[in-house]
Amino acid sequence: MSKGKKLPTLGMEGGQKGGQDFNSCPPNKEPNNNKALCKNDIWLSVHEAGQFLNAPKRTIKYYCKKGKYITQKVHGNGGLQYRILLSSLPESAQKKYWKEKLSIDKPKPQFHMAIGETELEIYSRQPAWARKFYDRWNNILIETEGMSRTELDIYIDAYKEKYPEDKISYGSIMRRKKEVREKGKLSLLPGYGKRAGRTEVKEEWLKVYAGLFLTEDKRSVNTCWEQAFMEARKTEGDLVRNNFPSPSTFDKALKSRVGKSSIYLYRYGYSAWNKKFGYYVDRDMSDVYPGMCYVSDHAQIDVAVEVAKGKKPCFPWVTAFRDLKSGKWVGWLLHPEAPNSDHIFMSFYIAAKNFGIPLHVVIDNGKDYRCHAFSGGRVRSTTVKPEVTEESKRVARSVLSYLGVNVHFCDPFNAQAKPIERDFLKVKEWFSKNLPGYRGGHIKERPEKLKKEIESGSILKWDEFSDLLDKFIVERFNRKKVDGKILKGMCPDELWEKECQVKRVTSLESLKLFCMRSSGTVSIGRIGIKDSETGFHYWGEWMSPLKGRKVYMRRDVKKYQEAYVFDAEAAFGALDFGYLGKAIIKERVSAIISSDDDIERGKLKEEIARKRRDLKIAKDVEIRGKEISYQDRLANMEEIVRLENEERGYIPSGEGPKITEVVRTPMDEVIKKLKEEKAEKPKPEYIYKPGPIVDEDEDPIFLFKYDRDKWLKEKAEKARRKAENQ
Repeated sequence: MSKGKKLPTLGMEGGQKGGQDFNSCPPNKEPNNNKALCKNDIWLSVHEAGQFLNAPKRTIKYYCKKGKYITQKVHGNGGLQYRILLSSLPESAQKKYWKEKLSIDKPKPQFHMAIGETELEIYSRQPAWARKFYDRWNNILIETEGMSRTELDIYIDAYKEKYPEDKISYGSIMRRKKEVREKGKLSLLPGYGKRAGRTEVKEEWLKVYAGLFLTEDKRSVNTCWEQAFMEARKTEGDLVRNNFPSPSTFDKALKSRVGKSSIYLYRYGYSAWNKKFGYYVDRDMSDVYPGMCYVSDHAQIDVAVEVAKGKKPCFPWVTAFRDLKSGKWVGWLLHPEAPNSDHIFMSFYIAAKNFGIPLHVVIDNGKDYRCHAFSGGRVRSTTVKPEVTEESKRVARSVLSYLGVNVHFCDPFNAQAKPIERDFLKVKEWFSKNLPGYRGGHIKERPEKLKKEIESGSILKWDEFSDLLDKFIVERFNRKKVDGKILKGMCPDELWEKECQVKRVTSLESLKLFCMRSSGTVSIGRIGIKDSETGFHYWGEWMSPLKGRKVYMRRDVKKYQEAYVFDAEAAFGALDFGYLGKAIIKERVSAIISSDDDIERGKLKEEIARKRRDLKIAKDVEIRGKEISYQDRLANMEEIVRLENEERGYIPSGEGPKITEVVRTPMDEVIKKLKEEKAEKPKPEYIYKPGPIVDEDEDPIFLFKYDRDKWLKEKAEKARRKAENQ
């Protein structure tokens, strides 16, 4: 700093000379009246300036009076006091200030540079993240102005220690300073000046790019950009890659025109889009109480379990019923085979037995849940049909219909409608991943240790796994606190105990009978009711006089040996549901029975006796028939036909068609030629010539054996007659 020349205070002609900050105004210029300068520049008291200059207050005040620093007077406790502009102090004093005043928290945006209104407007139009980027680098450049390399290294180390997430280095600071000197302070805005002199993306180019990018082929940005560039060259042949907008420019241009939701829909399809961006219905659970509605579904647990020693391990399935309001699991069934309607019957029986029968059930749209025995099937037509159809009979005979439960089917492939789908994810995270034999949700998640665990036999046995799952659901899942809009910090068991109002129950025997599997409508055959699935027949003595009647059966899922038979055509609302009787599986008799096999002989004897009893029951009818001769039956049939014809006014006339149409064929020409040949050929003249006299006792000579046998037969017949006449 040059000495001896007085510098006026702010507002007088001239500017700061001693300041080394790049924000300072050049000397001998009109003062900048931008309000940002007065608001954001740093002003020090006399005491503070003395600390950084190592000088007493009296010396600082003397220099202020002499105009050595840029100052202003403010009202204080002792009257008017000096305030000294930091940038007007010597460089060493400014370094001390910035080294000591490096803030712990990130500094607020400051404009030490006297920028014009236009630049402020540009800054204000930037998004929040761009302004934040600008403010960070602006404060760094201000704090490091005038520092030596050693001081700058110290500053960088201190900055990294306090803000490890921000990247900063000596080279980046120097590059930023160079950009500010060459392009101005707006170069601190991200992306400013990077596109200078390049061509902007034209509408026709962007359409080509979008047509390739917005497809489910998921083409990369570079691939779409290359195609857009080659299509642009067809119309503008002088284009070169260096003057063509970059791939990132095309990507930004498309994303500025098309939202993330639309891009995701076109590139990943509706199903993926619906899970991530699709609109969903926010359900109001205020009028729903625990136990009112159950939700059910299947899920496969991704844990290998040993079912039997020496057999291939399986990944078990679980069929569960979950309360809609509380999220409590009320019934579940673990099974190694793929799910079917039998598992649904059993899990619903467990839920209804332990926690009551709900008023509503939300179930999947799979065919196992749509089986007529459980839910009655999904009604596809909304047309009201007053007549009782076979479809309505099946619906009325379903388990849920008998129990007064309203069925709600979810739309296919709509997991959002079933809250139990989220429960299966919790089972995977909390339970499956903590057990040996975990295989992951898909092939990319499969751990390499799975094969070793299976080969070494370290996976769980079926009973062990079943006990662990039951304990997990009761002790962990149903008692885990949930911070949601429904539970609000309570666990499922707690909400169930607090708000469960009504428990709908029925007798255990009736519930068990209701939850038996119901067959379709079948007829009682010659040897009973045939089960098409197993091929066995069910028989009861009461079936003998009812053969041919249409019935349906209810059977226990785990006890198929016996069945309860009901009349399929019984009137709706009957107290006994048209119950006919109980039937058991009919045993088969061996095709070949040895003389010493008493068991099989006993079975055969019983079957023969059953056949005789069946015949006796069939003959024992209340009305005995009157026998009619076959002649009378035929005469009655002829008479009934005559009466029918008389009633409708028909009397057989015996007349044929009045017109006869001759159909000519190529064979007519053949017949014509044959007749012509026969007419032209002369008839041969036969002349009688007496033959030689043949002795009757001498046997003639025959050409064929057939003629000889005929002659011998006739000869024998003549001899017999001759003997009879004599």
